[in-house]
Amino acid sequence: MQAKKDAVMWRMLKKIYRIFVCLRRDISLNN
Repeated sequence: MQAKKDAVMWRMLKKIYRIFVCLRRDISLNN
């Protein structure tokens, strides 16, 4: 059970990280 919860949290973290990277790329491109 614990491993499943960690996997879900890890997937969410990866998704947030990807969004963050995309946002940073957009900001650096615009400036």
